[in-house]
Amino acid sequence: MPAAYINENGERVKLCLGCRVILPADRFGKSTKDGSDGLRVRCKPCVNADSRARSASNPDMVRRHYEQKLANGTFARSGRRHRFKVKYGLTPEQVDAMKLAAGYRCEICGKDLSDEKPRATLNVDHCHKTGKIRGVLCPNCNRAIGLFGDNVDAMANAILYLKRHDTR
Repeated sequence: MPAAYINENGERVKLCLGCRVILPADRFGKSTKDGSDGLRVRCKPCVNADSRARSASNPDMVRRHYEQKLANGTFARSGRRHRFKVKYGLTPEQVDAMKLAAGYRCEICGKDLSDEKPRATLNVDHCHKTGKIRGVLCPNCNRAIGLFGDNVDAMANAILYLKRHDTR
């Protein structure tokens, strides 16, 4: 199999076994096979075209695949598992435990989100400077803290402003 190499312009390139064109290495997906150069043997456009053709020629296979992933929960959980692990270093089970400990209520406004749809549930709040997890918040409170840039003084000023202009 053709390995990637450095061309005369100093670019890392590789021959695609699909379209038979020498392309920059970033046009190839990663490969974890032993003995490889770390890149797939076919470029991303060739892989995508083959995948589209295979899906178009066998729609029942595609439907069964998605139904199976939906039925066993791997669709939602796999993306969720990766996102929590990468972003916060947590497993979905740890996040679920945090939500349970908070009684499925926002730790700022107290809104009960136990009956909400999964996408509208509590968000993991974290400090953007340190990455430290603070707790779970409803989407509105999480967004508000983010819009204030985690600035406690600005938030305190906003509270004073609201109290000064209270029209109740």
